[in-house]
Formats: sequence, C-alpha cells, structure tokens
Amino acid sequence: MQFRTLMMTNTTVLLLFLVGLDSALGSVVNRQYQIIQSHMTWADAQTHCRSSGFVDLATVYSQTDVNNMDLMHFYAWTGLYRTIPNSTWLYLSEHSSSNFKTWAPGEPREHDLCSVAHYPNKLAYGTSCDSPHFAYCDHYVRDDDDDEYHNRLAFLSWTMTWSEATKYCTSRYRTTVATMHSTSTRKENFPVWIGLYREGETWSWSTGETDYKHWDRNQPGTGDCVTISSNTKKMSTQDCSSLYPFTCFRDNLILVKENKTWEEALEHCRSIWTHPHNSDIHYRLVSVQPGEDHA
Repeated sequence: MQFRTLMMTNTTVLLLFLVGLDSALGSVVNRQYQIIQSHMTWADAQTHCRSSGFVDLATVYSQTDVNNMDLMHFYAWTGLYRTIPNSTWLYLSEHSSSNFKTWAPGEPREHDLCSVAHYPNKLAYGTSCDSPHFAYCDHYVRDDDDDEYHNRLAFLSWTMTWSEATKYCTSRYRTTVATMHSTSTRKENFPVWIGLYREGETWSWSTGETDYKHWDRNQPGTGDCVTISSNTKKMSTQDCSSLYPFTCFRDNLILVKENKTWEEALEHCRSIWTHPHNSDIHYRLVSVQPGEDHA
C-alpha cells in the first residue's frame, strides 16, 4: 500500500492526513476493496464508486492489495422463471425440479419474472429478465468409467440477459440454464473492472499513481479499460463499453489542499470531528515508517 506524495511549492502546500488509531508504529495505511456485483460499463462503474462513498475504482499498489481483494461473489441466471407476475415459478428443465431453491428474505418481488442465484451462498433473487448477469449451463458429459452422463456445468463469464443465456445454452450444449446446482465450492474466473485504463499509448489509473501490473497471457490486448480476474487476479484489457461487475476502494487518508504551517496543520487535524461510533479513532498528521507505506 502506498501514500500519495506530500508536495510543497511556493504557492501551494498539500497536507496529507490520516484517520486511524493513535499508533506511531507499524503500517498506518488501511485500504479496503469491495466488489460491486452490478454489471456496468467502465465509466458508469467509476461514477458509481465516486458517488457511493468510495475513492474511485480500485487502484492496485502491490500484491498485498491484490491478496486482500475478495472477488468471488457474483450472481448467475437460473432456469427458474414464470410467465406472468404472481404466477407459479417454473423450471426450464424437468430435471431441475428437485434442485435446491431458497429465496433470499423479501424475494421474489411481485413483478419479477426471472431469477438469479447468488454465489457462493446460493440464495435466489427475482429480477428483470433483461438485467445483465453471468450464467451456468447444464453440461452433461459421459464418464468412460461408468458409461453414465454426469452434469459438469459450464460457467458463462460474460454478461447476458436471461433470454440470451437460455439461447446460448441451447445452441452450445443442447441443454438449459442450470438451476442452482451444488456449485457453492467452485471458484469461477470472471472479469471485474479496476481503475486502470489506456489513453493512446499511456496507461493510467483513475486515481493514484502506481506501476503495478500483472497481465494475463497474451495481454494487454486492444481494449482500453482493464479488468482483474476474480480467481487468478490477472489483468486483461476489455472494451470500455462492456458490462462487468467492478471493485471500488476506500482508504483512511484525507488530502487537505490548504496553506498552513506545521503547527496549524497539526491543530487542524486534532480539531476535526472524531468518529461518531469509535472514540479511539481520530485524525492526525500522517506518520510513516520506512518500508512499503513510505514508498
């Protein structure tokens, strides 16, 4: 994790403040990453992060940041649907009627006609059939040992509507969209937007400065916006208009752009309102030990 640089010029002093426990030792940077499971374009994802209490789309400074990202939560279409509001829910496949199905609290809503499952908890949610999600297809493969067909499931790691998912499963596997099989232990690989993008030949982050990059094989490609894979945590370029989930970040740093002496800056820190739910958390001038934070 890395601090933004403190800069001093003849006309401007950028003062860096820290929110945290009053400890002078150890790492003082607290950066948090959160996956947002809605599928958006890169620009809409950035707007969402900035307007929802986060700093921005995720900036990655080190492998430690990557290791702290929990990106495995996602929604996928199920074969559970109904034709009109408030009617009985049906299964696309006659073999799906015995599958596990538990609605999340308050679900489904009156006008929902299609459903998604949240993984890994496998709760069902009603939703619009035109909303964008991933999907599983039933994929039956014959086992040479017992000459029986077993469902291996095929994960579709791109965004599609319920109708698009059902058509793809039918044309590719001659089956249906899976309905919440025992996939809770599987770790799927899917793209998640981060704040890295390209303008011309220059790579930049939507906020912050870092040289961290961990490209997947045959990357970077032709796209100008970047995703990180949910499982391998490798980066790939995508078309910026593609719809994917994304990860936002926040940290415990506040940049104050005012001219102050050191004593005035210290007093300014101490006078800022303390955390309403934890009296041990307050503001102070940043203190950085040698090492990764200082870099």
